[in-house]
Amino acid sequence: VFFFFFKQKTAYEMQRGLVGSEMCIRDSINAEYMGINIMKVYLHLRANDEFQVLYTMKYQLPTPDATFNDLVKFLTVELEKLNDGNKIYKINRINSNAYAHEGISLQRHISSYVGNNGDLYCDLRIDIDTQKHVKPIEKPAEEKKEVAPKAPEVPFTTLTAYSYYESGKSNVKALITVDGVENHPKEKIKVEFKPRSFEVAIYDMKGKNYLFKVPKLQCKILPDKCSYIIKPNTVTVTLRKEKEGDNWYSLFKSKGVCEVDSDQK
Repeated sequence: VFFFFFKQKTAYEMQRGLVGSEMCIRDSINAEYMGINIMKVYLHLRANDEFQVLYTMKYQLPTPDATFNDLVKFLTVELEKLNDGNKIYKINRINSNAYAHEGISLQRHISSYVGNNGDLYCDLRIDIDTQKHVKPIEKPAEEKKEVAPKAPEVPFTTLTAYSYYESGKSNVKALITVDGVENHPKEKIKVEFKPRSFEVAIYDMKGKNYLFKVPKLQCKILPDKCSYIIKPNTVTVTLRKEKEGDNWYSLFKSKGVCEVDSDQK
């Protein structure tokens, strides 16, 4: 006759085993964060309650639990680099919603509001310090030279790759594909909005000029509330609808059979 004895684990031993598994999970999360794909966001700066984006910068989170207060410290340093000597910058609010009237609490974690490669909007107030003067750059007198004939203007190449979708009840987003546009100087990218049209012009990119133009949109928009941002290989345009009830089943307005061509529609 054989007798077998089984020892039942105590609560302490079971708890100790759970702690070990928790440590494995925690270490795997930290290892993933410390890898190559560290979270970053795009911070779009706007000034004096204008919706137009003046400048976009990339912010890489120093830790997984980075807060908006960390972002403000980073932004304060970067604004000083942009200051030409007599500007006073005040950060009014930061939000993931482009049309929010209030900012997110600085104690909040950034990862709770936006994902990797997401967008944040920072509204600034920019004043001029009249006590400080920026000394103008003195240019040496230039010798008169013969004016060379102007080079012929480079014609535009039409951009055709795009997609669009309705973003909520108020906005329509158009995504125009342009390879390498994020590396192109921002001052050479011009976007113009009108009540029923818009166009994106990119100048002197690899020796060419590019144009995406919608001469007549499906419905009317509010030009002063439209905006755009530059992302990798994409120009993202946000169109603000004039009427929330409008259905945008197309980006371009096409004339139907027996339809009256009128801007009233």
